[in-house]
Amino acid sequence: MGTQAEDEPETTEPLQRWAEQIADIVRQEVDEVVLVGHSRAGLVISEVAERVPEKIDLLVYLAAYLLHDGQTLNDWAQRAHNADAMTNAVAFHSDGTCTIKPEFLEKIFYNRTSAHFIDFARARTVPNLSPLS
Repeated sequence: MGTQAEDEPETTEPLQRWAEQIADIVRQEVDEVVLVGHSRAGLVISEVAERVPEKIDLLVYLAAYLLHDGQTLNDWAQRAHNADAMTNAVAFHSDGTCTIKPEFLEKIFYNRTSAHFIDFARARTVPNLSPLS
């Protein structure tokens, strides 16, 4: 799942593309399926359920986004009750993408994780520049 080949033109938004990839897999299943989404994958499993509702037994949102109909993740982030904190921690870009500012990574993602694991994760952290809408 995920990104497309370098030589393939980008014709759809990443979340829509991921939802279609998963929906294609679900369509091939004989029985109904259980989909689990973590973080923004909550948006993806919601979209899959819209595309193939007859194939879904259960959706599980594991610390995931569940938005109102027609709402985007960017809408939510801008209107969240802690929007000021989000605005300080998140760099919103004009192309619809966002990144977490490096100085906020530990507070947002690692919380009480040991310094050893934080260093391990930071060395592997790269921005995901997929649009939020």
